[in-house]
Amino acid sequence: MKKIAIVLVALMLMSMFAVAIPSSAANDKLEIRGPVWGIGDTGLEANSTNFAGFWYDLNENKSSERLIINSWTGDNKLEDDDLKYYSVPQNVTSEQNFNGFEHYAI
Repeated sequence: MKKIAIVLVALMLMSMFAVAIPSSAANDKLEIRGPVWGIGDTGLEANSTNFAGFWYDLNENKSSERLIINSWTGDNKLEDDDLKYYSVPQNVTSEQNFNGFEHYAI
């Protein structure tokens, strides 16, 4: 009976340390880089070629998102309709055939 108790205590201690190690070793930082726009710019467009946060398929050269700021006054304020986000569904092909769902839209 003592052996079972010792084994259970050892397993509990090992599981506590196993859970604590990955959480302390986790990287809490996430960086997505994009272009730098200056105050003198009158408008800007972010898409998959200049902003890594947007979806882009390297194999099929497809993208689906654009973010456009039509006017930029430099005072960190946008008027109505100055900021537009466009997303267009793109048909992609999966490398796996999931019961007939090898083609789907993103």
